[in-house]
Amino acid sequence: MRILQVATEQAYPVYIGCHLLEGCGERIRQVHSPSRVGLVTDSIVERFYLDLVQSSLEHVGFHCTPFVFP
Repeated sequence: MRILQVATEQAYPVYIGCHLLEGCGERIRQVHSPSRVGLVTDSIVERFYLDLVQSSLEHVGFHCTPFVFP
């Protein structure tokens, strides 16, 4: 995995690599307490990634509501 630091007024990291979505819940929990989140996607991306991302987030305590657009 590579981490690029984006140098804006409020810097933030961008993670680049394979299989990062499986652990996205844990990575997000490191910077934000579990809460309710909306997962916004379209119907094409939903087929490939929604279940994986939602599962990862819910595993660490987030409550997800998906919003899927055609």
